[in-house]
Amino acid sequence: MENTTKEVKNKGGRPKGSLSNATKEAMIFRQFLVNRIKREKKPIIDALMTKAKGGDVPALRELFDRAFGKAKESIEIFGENGGPIKLDVKLEEKINKVYG
Repeated sequence: MENTTKEVKNKGGRPKGSLSNATKEAMIFRQFLVNRIKREKKPIIDALMTKAKGGDVPALRELFDRAFGKAKESIEIFGENGGPIKLDVKLEEKINKVYG
């Protein structure tokens, strides 16, 4: 008899939603690292500040990004010769022609 439902059975793999050993290890390491940073944050921040004050641009960027958030990149789009962008008013017709 043929299975007509769309249900797909797991054929011997890890149960859906379960974590791989590598993922579990990464989570444990991440928690260890977070706890260690919490305990030793002052010397870490001091070292980063010293580097930033000495002209280390990546250190300065890291401090600013953490303190103020990353800067949003803005993109300005212009039409021909810096003018407005011209839109094809028949666009809806073309879309209907393609997609019905």
